[in-house]
Amino acid sequence: MSLHDPTNFGGKEMTGTALFVYGMAYGINNGLIDRDTYLPVLVKAWNAIVKDSVQPNGFLGWVQGTGKEPKDGQPLSASKEPDLLKTTV
Repeated sequence: MSLHDPTNFGGKEMTGTALFVYGMAYGINNGLIDRDTYLPVLVKAWNAIVKDSVQPNGFLGWVQGTGKEPKDGQPLSASKEPDLLKTTV
């Protein structure tokens, strides 16, 4: 949760990785960044998401929930549902 304090809710978090994966895929697909340089990084990040975050039931784990600050959704786990899924209309 904090790059300055690895003991403050340190652990897995998929949301940021997914944003980087999307950005790199967009950049590669639209010729904005070099495919040969960034595709190996993209594949490594994608494989980490698949390995650590996709659960047997198909849901994603380690997803940051909503809140004023990142700490509001902590701690994360593989089975914790984001706050949005718990909201009733």
